[in-house]
Amino acid sequence: MKQLKTVLLVNALSSAAAGLLFLVLAAPFASLFGITNVLLFEATGVFLLLFAGFVMYAATRSPITAGMTKLVTLLDISWVLASMVVVIEFGHVITMVGSLIILAIAAWVALMALLQYRGLLEMNQRNATV
Repeated sequence: MKQLKTVLLVNALSSAAAGLLFLVLAAPFASLFGITNVLLFEATGVFLLLFAGFVMYAATRSPITAGMTKLVTLLDISWVLASMVVVIEFGHVITMVGSLIILAIAAWVALMALLQYRGLLEMNQRNATV
């Protein structure tokens, strides 16, 4: 259970950090991605900050609930899938650096989802033996 809490906390902190970066540095990120609309990065930053707040809330429950952890994991998986769609559908618009950043973030989010899923499996095994 302690490992799941740690993963959720890391997810919350990394999401908050990314959200702040996207929000504060929206114009430089837009330029890096070859996009003129900074609103996309500001909106992503706000979303990530809200998501981070929810994940932090989920991580600080005692005990951590399976339902909240499943929702966080499903949202993470959705982020990864959406990232793939963006790179495939808009790769011709986004710079190569932008596409690599999207894929790197997606890889990190996929790792968070995998570790949370493993934590859920351990939680289920522990509950089954009690």
